[in-house]
Amino acid sequence: MQKTRLFGYVLVTLLVGAGLLAFNAGVVWSTSVDLAHHYALVFRLAENWHMTANDPSLMEMNFYPRGSHIAAVLAGMPLGSPFLGMHMVALGSLVLLWASCLAILYAAPGRKGPLTALVLALLLVVNHGALRVHGAEISGAYHFAQLVAQALVFALLAVAIRLDGRTRRIWVYAFLLLANVVVASVHLLPALELLGVLAGLLLLDAVAAPAALRLRTVLAGVVLLAIGIATVVLHPSFAAMRAISAHNGGMSLGLLGPVWSLGLASLIVLATVVPLLRAWQRDRAGNAMHKYLAVYGMAIAGLCLLQIVLRYFSLGSDYAVKKYAYALASFLVIRLAMWLGAKASARAERWQGFARFSSGSAFGVAVFGLALAIAVLGCARMRHDVDAYKVASFERQLVDLRAGAARPVMQGKPTLVAELNGMHVVINYMFSLAVMHTPREIVLPYFTTGMDPGPLSQYGLIVTSPGQPRFAAAQACISSRTGTLLVLDGACAEQAGGVGAKATAAAR
Repeated sequence: MQKTRLFGYVLVTLLVGAGLLAFNAGVVWSTSVDLAHHYALVFRLAENWHMTANDPSLMEMNFYPRGSHIAAVLAGMPLGSPFLGMHMVALGSLVLLWASCLAILYAAPGRKGPLTALVLALLLVVNHGALRVHGAEISGAYHFAQLVAQALVFALLAVAIRLDGRTRRIWVYAFLLLANVVVASVHLLPALELLGVLAGLLLLDAVAAPAALRLRTVLAGVVLLAIGIATVVLHPSFAAMRAISAHNGGMSLGLLGPVWSLGLASLIVLATVVPLLRAWQRDRAGNAMHKYLAVYGMAIAGLCLLQIVLRYFSLGSDYAVKKYAYALASFLVIRLAMWLGAKASARAERWQGFARFSSGSAFGVAVFGLALAIAVLGCARMRHDVDAYKVASFERQLVDLRAGAARPVMQGKPTLVAELNGMHVVINYMFSLAVMHTPREIVLPYFTTGMDPGPLSQYGLIVTSPGQPRFAAAQACISSRTGTLLVLDGACAEQAGGVGAKATAAAR
């Protein structure tokens, strides 16, 4: 029966994932520069697994953790597009994350799981961006690797809850230690969350241990925690992400935008953890779900408060604090769903037919699939910021262009991709970095501020679409045509008058 039910959960997760891909495979919900930077790393790995050091088109992405980007390359191979591969991994992570979260709720004792899962899904729809829950990582901003790593954390927690009580606890902790190495290869912040979960579990073990075994339990916990800290601190991603997080980037977080609101949310999360710990104390054998959610809540809230303290002493940034907003918001919604789900379950139990109906595997699987579909749609964004299929079409044309007769020119001077028909300015910037290997410091000011691109003679070639007003004066400088693209000679375009700052601003 358990295997049949598990098969059903996996099957409906795949079906919901297929549905999301069918309706959103061509839609990207972000025009952030982070989209360009993550794609540049994905594309570079697709070109050459053994990249050259200090690639000027990648900058900090040279030392960024590559786990999610490798997955994107592999997913893009059968699709013939690294961009579509990255998009598929992002959407798949969204489905995995909420499927894992629902699986955790299904581990609740009694019949609370299905109703709580359904309530959670409805809350995500009602929320509609007020709190930036998981999934918002790739909407507006494009924190691709963080979403992938967060999905892994929830999936790993769901597995650990199932293992707890079914095997020796030391094996559960060994599983979490190994899992943390994998997560750290994707993104540091979720890896720190998982390390915090391990620390919380070891702390509960020490508190709950009999007096005669307490010292032994504490010592074993210290050793395991030291190993966990070492695996994170010594991991290459630790130094890399620490350097990146020092940059005070901007993030739109809705109600949790100010740093003080994140501190308040952390305190509320800690308060909601108390009932979970009490529930676990009442039934330690059957309430592993409550224990794991409690330590997860303590981990994300404690880490956020620690970042706020570090920021106060000028050892951190607002950006480092704000990165916890997704986890805090999601946890608050989950806890509200658990409270409402328990109330709904208590009322439903009064109906005798509900007990018979809800005991069947088909009911649980059906509600799981329905809740997952609603949850994913509640986190998805209906707006069409970027047409992924059009991007993939331009990607193929640019790759062919680079591999063709223009290759010697491109190797001599940087190439500017600009004014592709129907494409957002970030996509032009993205292709300049990724496909054309143009150093970021050359093109970043142009694409992010609308400044003059500088002397056009500094570019060997300029790749654009026909009929664009910015390069109307340089139509005599066309060196070749390929697909729907024009290739202009940069030096000729400079002599023809180029594009001034005023023209650039007017064209925008």
